[in-house]
Amino acid sequence: MALQHRTRRSVCLATGMLAALLLLPACGTVTSPGATGSSPSPLPACPAPVDGQVPTDCVPYDPEHAMEQNERYRDRAALDGSARAGNAGTLEQATEALEALGASDEPLTEGAVERALTDVGLEHVRARGDGAGGVRFGVGAPAGGCLVGGVAADGSVSAQLAGVILDGGCLPAS
Repeated sequence: MALQHRTRRSVCLATGMLAALLLLPACGTVTSPGATGSSPSPLPACPAPVDGQVPTDCVPYDPEHAMEQNERYRDRAALDGSARAGNAGTLEQATEALEALGASDEPLTEGAVERALTDVGLEHVRARGDGAGGVRFGVGAPAGGCLVGGVAADGSVSAQLAGVILDGGCLPAS
């Protein structure tokens, strides 16, 4: 029994050493970046030429298109018909509450607009002064999308249903 145990141990040890010897040469075969035989490094980007040949040492791109895409975060997603229908009553109630606020003697503040919209059941209202004495607002609508608009310094109200901003939320950054 002791001999059988020693034989098994010797076989395991020999197998382990053989595996190590076989793997050791493979450690030196990995090429580093930039070495002969490695994959080429990525090409830099360059503006696409208006006239002439496209350079071969870079990847051309359209800078105007890139800038347009960079500004897309402000765009709004489309709002489907079911969300519009589901939010129609909320839009009407919110518009009435904001018109009453505009007609009252209460000062037009961000807090007053937030309270008026919260009183009709909307939550997490965002309001911001528009720089002209009015207040802009944005709030998630119950059936999806957003209720957005503003109350002008003269008390006039604009409110509409819209999709969420592609960057997230309902009130765009100023």
